[in-house]
Amino acid sequence: MKKPNWHGKVILIVEDSDVVVIYYDIALKSTGATIITTMDGNEAVEICRTRDIDLILMDLYLPATNGFETTRLIREFNKDIPIIAHTSYNEDKEMKKSFAAGCTEFILKPLRLNEFYTLLGKYLG
Repeated sequence: MKKPNWHGKVILIVEDSDVVVIYYDIALKSTGATIITTMDGNEAVEICRTRDIDLILMDLYLPATNGFETTRLIREFNKDIPIIAHTSYNEDKEMKKSFAAGCTEFILKPLRLNEFYTLLGKYLG
């Protein structure tokens, strides 16, 4: 598969698992996108207030402020940024809760790289 070219795009990864962050970093580094990571929902909100972010990958189960609440807080001031919920819980209620919180898309971990690039490409070009 040809790697996408997302030079100039900024992706915020909100994730508390080091393994998942490393996976995303490896998958996205070759695309040219700038990657910002945080394990903290409150920090993610602050990053979104102070930086131009093109897309957010949001883990739903974070310590302290979870991904659902973090998404709600971001939506209070940014209705347009794509927020892709990602979780390893394959339950319909998780998907419904993520959409109710304001997520744009929902994907399951572990990710298949081709599907991951296709999904992000819908929003990053």
